[in-house]
Amino acid sequence: MTGWQASYTVAPKDIINKISKIIEHTITSYPPFIQEASSFAIQNCENFIKKIRLEMKTNRDFALKRIKEIDALTANEIEGTFYAFPKLNIKKDSLTISEKLLEKYKIATLPGISFGSSGEERIRTSFSRKIDDLEVGFDLLEKFLKKNY
Repeated sequence: MTGWQASYTVAPKDIINKISKIIEHTITSYPPFIQEASSFAIQNCENFIKKIRLEMKTNRDFALKRIKEIDALTANEIEGTFYAFPKLNIKKDSLTISEKLLEKYKIATLPGISFGSSGEERIRTSFSRKIDDLEVGFDLLEKFLKKNY
């Protein structure tokens, strides 16, 4: 359901009433298919969550290991997401790096500058793919950085 916005709130009734007043005028449609998918997910998520949590932990550990092995990157601890946001140990802007990675190696990253000036000299990568894909991606990222910087 990535990209489908669905949520619920557990709060005292007076808070819920205040939230309802805001939502009533800001949300115009909560499509029935998202409502049904949300309901199904809430009722049947236990085994799925366990499986995905294990996959994402494995992927996170792999991504962190590979980032630490690449001289041009500095690893940050990764908590609560399927993205890594390593610092580039080279003096090059993140937009240029992301554009060249996409153009030359078909690796999609997000330039850190997209997150504000403190994100400059960083790139955001996702590790939500299969390990085989991550291996290829990190190998190409390392090759690109060694060759160009």
